Parts: sequence; C-alpha cells; structure tokens
Amino acid sequence: MINFIDSSKVFLNEKNHATLIFKNNVELPNNLFTNEFTSFKSIEFDKLYSASVFEGIKVFLKKISNSNFTFFSIEPSPEKYFFKHFTKYSVAKIPIDSSYDDYLNFLNEDPGNSPADCLIDRSETILIYSDNPIWGIVGSKDWEVGIVGFKEVEIEKHFLSSFDNLDLFKVIRSRVEEISTILDLNSYAKEFYSDLEKNYSSVLR
Repeated sequence: MINFIDSSKVFLNEKNHATLIFKNNVELPNNLFTNEFTSFKSIEFDKLYSASVFEGIKVFLKKISNSNFTFFSIEPSPEKYFFKHFTKYSVAKIPIDSSYDDYLNFLNEDPGNSPADCLIDRSETILIYSDNPIWGIVGSKDWEVGIVGFKEVEIEKHFLSSFDNLDLFKVIRSRVEEISTILDLNSYAKEFYSDLEKNYSSVLR
C-alpha cells in the first residue's frame, strides 16, 4: 500500500532532496531544473499517469539501483493547502514493487472527506524523481506538458530505453507543435509555449 507522507521530518527531507534536481520558487515556462541538467524531453501530461510510464520508470529505477520514486505535488502547496486541511502532505514514496493498481489507488485516494482533492484531480504541478538526483520529471496539468530532465546523455539513453513506446518522449518543440495543432491558443498561451521551447532549447539535441 502507498501512503501519503505525514511526518514533517520526512517531508522536509524530501523537499530538500528535490532541490538537488529542481530550483526553488521557479515556475514554467522557466527552466525548473538545476544547471547540472543539460538534456530534456517532453511528454503529454496525462500520460504521466499511464501504466506504460509507470512500468517504464520502474524498469529505469532498477537500472540505476533505486528501489522507489517520489511523487511530489507542489501545486497546490503541500504545506499551506494539503497539510493544513488534511494533516498529511501531497507527497509519497512509490516502491518499485508496487503494482499499477496500487499507484492508481493512491492517486485517486480521498485525503480526508474531500474526494475532489485526490492527487490525480487536484494536482496542477507535480514532480517525480528518485534518490539518485540524475533525472527528474516536472509536469503541468494546466499546460498539458511534462518535461524530463537528465544530467548525462547516458542516463537519458537508459531512461528512454526503459519504455516500450518509443514515441512517448519527444523534444519540447514537438509537444508544443502538438498542442498548437489541437488548441486555439490565445496570445498569452502562445507566448508561454514559445518561452517554454526557448528556455529548454539551448540544450536540446
């Protein structure tokens, strides 16, 4: 069974560890990853909750000898909103021996007399990472994009080869083009996606 973190000490440890991968107080379309990250791929946000991504991450974690990954919902605030209302944080460690059903049950779990606050519905911005801070994922529900960052090209290769569907992860430009084709973007959205592509393009191959 996967449980919400309810210990302030454990939460603080996770929060501190996340800073090895992600910058503090930075939002998309800015580059959220620390400067050591030099390679990025994008994915449709909803697919981050899919069985194919879940199973692929588990395969990858075995390659880098990690036994779990962290699901960390940062918006709404895990402290000011989630802990305030439910005395638990919108964060959990996901063991690699968990099933996809375990994962979905956790994401859909009512945190406390408020089904609408289950993480799969309520989370706007999420982070996914593991104990080895050489990779990470940031996802934005509102902007329909997830971005995977890597510190090394070899790590990126190991990650991408862990997934059966080779078309899941693309360069940022491809995801932006997909969104632009599907949606009638207003000027603000066009600027957002243009900045997103620009802020990650300098290190894309």
